[in-house]
Amino acid sequence: AAAAACSSAIAAAFDASVVPQLQRGAVDAKDGALQTAQGWGASVNQGGLHWASYKATVRRGGAFRLNMNEALAEPIFKAVAIKWESAFISGLSSILDTLQRSMEGSLRSFHSELQSDLRQAGVPAGTAAQAEPTGALVAALRGAVDAVKVAAHREQRELSRSIEPTVKAHMDDGYTRGAAEAGTGSHRRRVALVESHVEAAAPKMFEASTGGVVAKLNALRASIGKQLEKEMLERCLAELRNQYGALWEDLSEAAIDARRALLPKVREALLEAANAVRRLDAVKEAEGEPAAAADGEEDAELVDTTDARLREKRARQSALTIDLEAENFSAQACPGVPHTSSGSGSSLVKSEQ
Repeated sequence: AAAAACSSAIAAAFDASVVPQLQRGAVDAKDGALQTAQGWGASVNQGGLHWASYKATVRRGGAFRLNMNEALAEPIFKAVAIKWESAFISGLSSILDTLQRSMEGSLRSFHSELQSDLRQAGVPAGTAAQAEPTGALVAALRGAVDAVKVAAHREQRELSRSIEPTVKAHMDDGYTRGAAEAGTGSHRRRVALVESHVEAAAPKMFEASTGGVVAKLNALRASIGKQLEKEMLERCLAELRNQYGALWEDLSEAAIDARRALLPKVREALLEAANAVRRLDAVKEAEGEPAAAADGEEDAELVDTTDARLREKRARQSALTIDLEAENFSAQACPGVPHTSSGSGSSLVKSEQ
């Protein structure tokens, strides 16, 4: 419910501020387009472009040292600039921060009621204490809100960038015809073609520019609502399961017996893993080699470590070998060991644990 209310507040902010300003900016851009274009074609002494710069600009789709497309769209940017900031930065942050506080209050209230219900249900105090909320839950909520803010700011920048390409698309025909002029008097003919095209294209050009932004704004409103719901549900519910999982954990005798049955196997696996890690650490210290191959690297270190381990083991086995034919280990001295008279020396290797 809180996320839905937040989504509605964001939509209302867009509708009340951004969309009207876009439409007002489009009107201003349409009314001032011809005057802007006439400024480019004025003499250099009056602030206009040099004929060579003017030609180079129209040959490059209106963007050279001067970007004619941005200049034509400038009234839209001016009209909506403050509202962009209000809707997408300060306004959106305020709405999302309010949502965050509301959610945190709801969680605290829920937990308080839950603890009361648990006491009335006779749940052991130790079990109830395991459901105590931690900072991880609040962190998950704040992370969800921050993710929505980042996504909205990124979309705002993309919306701003979409206006200039739309203007260029409507101006391309005028640029093409102007660039085709050549010969004596071509500059004045070029200027006249571009200015007449601006005057004819302006109404639809700026309406299309802002219309595309408004359509994307509507899509953005819907996406923010969906992302809020997705982030809130996925992040917060996952953390809630972690926090309150102890309350629905099966603590029956059957569950306890099953755990006890698994205990020897689990302990054995843990001991084996710990021994393996200890042996590998010993080899690394002895050989002075790095721990393990990083992703994408060859496993030469792993092979070398294995060989070193085998050499170390054989050396220890050799040191622990007992010569059964030695005088100190005769059959009389070791009555528990059967005497052999084989010509080749027999030996017994103490097994390593």
